Amino acid sequence: MSKIKIKTILTNKTENQVYQNELIGIKSDNKIKYQDGGVNSIITIYEDILNIERKSNDYLIKLPIDLKNITQGIYDIYSLGKINLDIQTTKLEIGNNKIKVNYVLIFDKEEKIKMEFYLEWEEIK
Repeated sequence: MSKIKIKTILTNKTENQVYQNELIGIKSDNKIKYQDGGVNSIITIYEDILNIERKSNDYLIKLPIDLKNITQGIYDIYSLGKINLDIQTTKLEIGNNKIKVNYVLIFDKEEKIKMEFYLEWEEIK
């Protein structure tokens, strides 16, 4: 288990919104864990698949990212209920302590939101 310095950039391409942060997290084996403004995030890295899970007091979102397949995710807003969504990944790069993902969230087979997620990390000695 290593303590790491993390830089994240989440871009909503559809609504032209960008969220950036630099924080401290933990990396163990294939998992990166960090807290971002009261939201606990776990990124699980497999050879060519990525799982993103974000959980707060208000919601839970699970995004399986797979370049080869459209996957099904969950957005559970506790006050409203679960929303099932499809995820179409258009770019997935994992390597050299960096992750870059471009994906489209598809709600009700119609509404589409284009997203870009970038994460880089370095071990703190």
